[in-house]
Amino acid sequence: PAAAPAAPAKPAPKIDKACPAGANVTMDLSAGEYIIKGSPDARLRVWWVTRNPADASKVDANADVSGNEARMAISGPDEGFLVTIEIPAASNPAVSLSAGKLTLELDARQGETA
Repeated sequence: PAAAPAAPAKPAPKIDKACPAGANVTMDLSAGEYIIKGSPDARLRVWWVTRNPADASKVDANADVSGNEARMAISGPDEGFLVTIEIPAASNPAVSLSAGKLTLELDARQGETA
């Protein structure tokens, strides 16, 4: 029997920055679908996809890390916008989401959302 095809590799993150564990991570997120999960290391990473490839140019995302503070702002198209965010272990996330769906996949050591 033929071998099953290999799973596609995870794409490189569109934002990838060093960020200390335990950082205060403030996220200002426009409407969309967001998944926030723990990072396996001291990195802040962001991936996104748009349902319509032409909408990719509508995404504006940035992240700044200074000491123990990280700030992130993400905006994108009104529909069909999925973002995955990884934050370091034991971070203290504060999330502002204008509309949409938010899924948290954080362990108990990570902070609360506001």
